[in-house]
Amino acid sequence: MRSFLFLIFLFSTIICCNQPIILSGTITGYPEKTIYIADFYGDQNTIIDSARTDQTGSFEYEMSGKKPGMYRIIYDKKKYIDLIYNRELIHFHTTFDQPQNNIEFSSSVENLLWYDYQRKKTDSQYKLDLLNPLMIYYPKSDSFYIAVRSQYYAIQNQFDQYVNKLVDLNPDTYTARYVIVDKPPIIDEDINIDELNDYLRSHYFDNVIFDDSSLLRSNVISTKIIGYLALYRNPSFTKEEQENSFIPAVDSILIRAMDNEGIFNFALKYLIDGFELFGFDQVVTHVVQNYNPAEICIHTSEKSELLKRMENLKKLAVGNMVPDILFKDNKGNTIQLYDLDSEYIIVLFWSSRCSHCRVLFPELIKLYDVRMKGQLEIMAISIDTNFSDYQEFINGDSYEWINHNEPEGWNSKLASDFSIYATPTMFLLDRNKKIIAKPMDAMELKQILSELD
Repeated sequence: MRSFLFLIFLFSTIICCNQPIILSGTITGYPEKTIYIADFYGDQNTIIDSARTDQTGSFEYEMSGKKPGMYRIIYDKKKYIDLIYNRELIHFHTTFDQPQNNIEFSSSVENLLWYDYQRKKTDSQYKLDLLNPLMIYYPKSDSFYIAVRSQYYAIQNQFDQYVNKLVDLNPDTYTARYVIVDKPPIIDEDINIDELNDYLRSHYFDNVIFDDSSLLRSNVISTKIIGYLALYRNPSFTKEEQENSFIPAVDSILIRAMDNEGIFNFALKYLIDGFELFGFDQVVTHVVQNYNPAEICIHTSEKSELLKRMENLKKLAVGNMVPDILFKDNKGNTIQLYDLDSEYIIVLFWSSRCSHCRVLFPELIKLYDVRMKGQLEIMAISIDTNFSDYQEFINGDSYEWINHNEPEGWNSKLASDFSIYATPTMFLLDRNKKIIAKPMDAMELKQILSELD
């Protein structure tokens, strides 16, 4: 470790305040091509600029003015290199085909530390994963099990000591702050393997304080959240049981995230987005009814949008009435949702470019055809901004239900009123226009209708 830190010292470069901070690199095998530089916000990347490699695959890009955090160099569509930037010169060399595995740095303390951490973490986890089945299934009284157990905890403790030393010797680095949050929990040697999951739930956030909003410019917080939720996932659960399992996990995350307003607002939106995407409405309803965005002075437009969305989600909880929908059809006739008289009504938001919508529609046709008139009505609302795309789609089949196009798409009043952020989105209503359910797909819709019959 001492020799490694000495190398870091040799590679470190003092940057004068007026000297440009350059990110430079060579990607062998990628000459005279465009690379893209993207920043991080949670697990999302946004391309902020581009650069061009020369005949040797080398490029330079000025990072002056950029905020510390993770950045991603994207090339050849799907290949990428992740870096830590913290206002220091960065120079690396790698190969076209295996950029992450073959990367070497001749400048950048942060990345020497970060890549060394990532490699040691991967190696440690690989060994633990190999030993884990033996820890669970091998006879506990056998001497081999005792040897395996000893090796398991030796690997774990060795990695933990490495992490602690890295943080202690490099306290002012972005990498140290990243590692404090990222490092896996230490399993106590006295824990029975049958109690492991409960132990991990209780100790997953040991020594982790969500007080550094600069970490939002990396993937570490979103990765930590996903890792914690995974401890509450059970493939044998029904959807309702799984939702009930996730709710205390969500509470645990949000309570800890309250240490920092920016991180709390990020976690709030991240959890709502994720659970809404998977149709876990009970979890979403729990979040919007029990938490509000923090009173943070930055990104006020984002906070306002999140607050509005959360208010809409409260209104759109199961058991509530949906907003009325009013429009004129192609013949000039007024169509109003509240005028529809049917035992069940499906309000569907869709798009012609949505692959899941193309799978859903044939199943809806079958369902619509077998239900007698007065039993089921469908109001299908397209958010295509190009009317010809909408028209081409509905003219390709005989959709006898109510069709409508909202030309303003995602920005339309209907999309806002119904909090539409993905397609397809379905609302199953009763005769009184109260929400019975928000099924994710045709299979779930059929199951709900069969239970109602």
